[in-house]
Amino acid sequence: MKFDTLKRTSLYGTLVFVMALAAACSNQKEPAQKALDDASAAVNHSLTPDADKYAPKRVTALQGKLAELKSNFDAKSYAAVIAAAPDVTTAAKDLTRVVATDKDAETKDLTARWADASASIPKLLEAVHARIDELGKAKHPAKHLDLATARADLTEADSGWANATSANSSGKINDALAAAKDAKEKVEAAAAAIKLQLPQTTAAK
Repeated sequence: MKFDTLKRTSLYGTLVFVMALAAACSNQKEPAQKALDDASAAVNHSLTPDADKYAPKRVTALQGKLAELKSNFDAKSYAAVIAAAPDVTTAAKDLTRVVATDKDAETKDLTARWADASASIPKLLEAVHARIDELGKAKHPAKHLDLATARADLTEADSGWANATSANSSGKINDALAAAKDAKEKVEAAAAAIKLQLPQTTAAK
């Protein structure tokens, strides 16, 4: 008789514990869902094309943290979700901050490089144009100067610089710098063909 009573008591205690545990899980589900939703929103906001460009490792790590959070929720580990979600949200905000900082730094660098190019390349073009015009007026140009090649290279340099300024006006600064680099190389080649010493510049490197 005593054994049956103890057995019933034990079963009752187990049942009460299970019911209490289920109630606790049920009570945690709603805040866990909200925590997951908030973290997911923060992550989705931070995962931009710029994030892939400037901080790909952080993107991968953040995606892994969110996947783990979702896995814990599916496993009904609500306490784990509630505990970890703030860290995921913070990581997402950190990603956004890092990307903004890196993008700003790159923009400043590109702007400075374009300023150098726009200040120096037109002067190089002007110098080569002037020298070619001068040589063209000479009755007997020096034989060691390749005036035809210089003119051809200068034409390409003029075209390249026009493309550079057009790209910059359209907000395509990377394309502008690439075209400026080509223009600089062509004007230097033109100068070399007529043995003209140009000043050293840092444009479009």
